[in-house]
Amino acid sequence: MPLFSNFYDFLFSSALILGMLIWPKPLIADHTPISTYYIRYDIKSSNHRITDENFLMIPAENEFRMENFSQIVLPCVISMTPGESKTNTLQRAKNEALKRVLHEKGLQSVKTKNGVTILSFEGVIIAPIRIFQIPDTEPLRFSYTAHFKYSPVAFPDRWQGLKLRAAIKEKLQDFFRLFH
Repeated sequence: MPLFSNFYDFLFSSALILGMLIWPKPLIADHTPISTYYIRYDIKSSNHRITDENFLMIPAENEFRMENFSQIVLPCVISMTPGESKTNTLQRAKNEALKRVLHEKGLQSVKTKNGVTILSFEGVIIAPIRIFQIPDTEPLRFSYTAHFKYSPVAFPDRWQGLKLRAAIKEKLQDFFRLFH
């Protein structure tokens, strides 16, 4: 028995294979850049003295625990060291602004064990973080304003409702993508 029973089967199979071979492929993979980040600032203390600090910033595409975002404009000042690169100064400025907003507006939690206390602050930001330098009379001081969108993490008793709302929103978006 021949592989193709008639001419039309052969023509359809050839067109299908040819279409798959020459179908335009994107040169750059389809992806969206990460813009939402979960941030956390932990302060560890022992005997009423700060012993360690930890700042964490990780991508949070599917974070559902956030409240409403608000635009933050935060004036800040950090000290500079002679010879420090501009990139390093800007990175430290961003980190200090995020630590400050977490300390002022983040969800706070406290854990204590064996005389060691860890105070944690949590929130979510939408990048980019824009830093605008303010002229300063002192040369070893970097004055700036930080602009970004911030949301505190919701209190734990609201997480279940926020998770359900996020799941419904995701399903609706998937449904509407079928028709787009």
